[in-house]
Amino acid sequence: AQFDAETFARMAKEAAVSSMTVFARCHHGWLYYPSPRFPSHPHLSRNLLGEMLDAFALDAPGEGPVIDP
Repeated sequence: AQFDAETFARMAKEAAVSSMTVFARCHHGWLYYPSPRFPSHPHLSRNLLGEMLDAFALDAPGEGPVIDP
């Protein structure tokens, strides 16, 4: 399946989601974003984490995601 940022943001808005946790790393340790230090998921050729975060920024300009390490 292909990730679609607009659909992702629209579905969250339609479901009245007020909080969501998105992960930067899978349970095997692969990253969902490009990194010079650590390996990205071998089946991803895109910055999935970045696209998820950007989707919320597009839907709520000026609000954007809150990143809590």
